[in-house]
Amino acid sequence: MCILCDNDPKSHSFFKMGKQKGANLFYTCPGDAINHETEGVLNHYREVLETNNGEKWIFIFDAKGFTLYHSTRIASARGLLTIFNEYGDDLEELRIVNANHFVKSLFMTIKPFAPTKIFNKIVWK
Repeated sequence: MCILCDNDPKSHSFFKMGKQKGANLFYTCPGDAINHETEGVLNHYREVLETNNGEKWIFIFDAKGFTLYHSTRIASARGLLTIFNEYGDDLEELRIVNANHFVKSLFMTIKPFAPTKIFNKIVWK
């Protein structure tokens, strides 16, 4: 899997954490990750989602510790939208927990670029 995470498990934050109602739960907390380089983050997400094997899934985005720095990572956000569009047919829900104004601003910024099928699955918790 991700070579950076093999060396330091705190490099990225995206992993499968279980199942709920027949869907795989995938969790991320960008505030916990220590590596934010776009290409590495996107590769990590792709590698993890490839393990889903076309099953239904739920994405949990935990905004704990999400800062102005994270909200300016527009290239990463747009890249993740591309990845989610690729795997979006099986995406049941995109849950956003612990949202703050940085997260809300980022989502309003990327909304015009987001595939409708993805953005309509957002549930703010």
